[in-house]
Amino acid sequence: SSGINAEYGCLSLVYLTVLGFSSITTGYLRLNGVKDIYVGIAMAVGAVFGVLGTLCYTPLTKRFGVGGAGAVGAVTLAISYGVCLASVFFNKDHLDNIPIPDVQDGQCGDDTEDPLEVSGPIVTPTILVIVGITTIRFGLWIFDLAISQSFQLSVPEQHRNTVGGVQTSFNSFFDFTYILLTVFLSDPKQFDILIVVSCIACIGSCVLYLGWFARTGGLVKSHTQEGTVTTNQAAKDDDVETEDVAPRPAPIDVEIGQKDVITNPVNAKSTDPKNGDI
Repeated sequence: SSGINAEYGCLSLVYLTVLGFSSITTGYLRLNGVKDIYVGIAMAVGAVFGVLGTLCYTPLTKRFGVGGAGAVGAVTLAISYGVCLASVFFNKDHLDNIPIPDVQDGQCGDDTEDPLEVSGPIVTPTILVIVGITTIRFGLWIFDLAISQSFQLSVPEQHRNTVGGVQTSFNSFFDFTYILLTVFLSDPKQFDILIVVSCIACIGSCVLYLGWFARTGGLVKSHTQEGTVTTNQAAKDDDVETEDVAPRPAPIDVEIGQKDVITNPVNAKSTDPKNGDI
């Protein structure tokens, strides 16, 4: 279904990125003169943005529906990646001054300074990368929660294990792909290539989701125990109207003899021939 396609195509591509607080990105920031304390502060602020995204998800679903909340997350996520992408258009001349360590027994020689201990002024492209990866968490968590909930609504319960297993394999594949890219593009000057690849994958993920949302309006088939029901996720929860159901008549106790009592008002029959059927 369309919900399953959005789940696979969008959520998996988000794993093809180096723009997170992984050891690869942290090492790149250290090579750019960012001290450990500033990296730690950026990670803490990023965690706060992630929590804010989680807290904002419920109000967004009440206002715009699950599909609309995912669209909001996709837009904010694409903006954050756009900030990171802007950093590749700046010169990286400061990377030419990184000392090449003379490694002996796993340690730098006495005559060479450890490149991770080099500190200096933080240049504009580095600031853009820090701002981008810090704010990514906000849109990412909204985006992730919306797709996951859409996935749960779209897939029948008996097929969720199979579909979830395939989804996990896609996620692992793209996660492995980005690690493999860092092996072949290990030069700090080539980090811009990794940024471009990450932005293409993640912004492309957002575009795919927005295209699905524009085409369907967030309309998915929700599978319930009563059957398959088409629901519009973009509708507000407060505006959903329910049909009035006539209340069932209260059970009527009909005395038959002195001991037996029947509480079914439909099939109850009197044994007294004078009264006839009730």
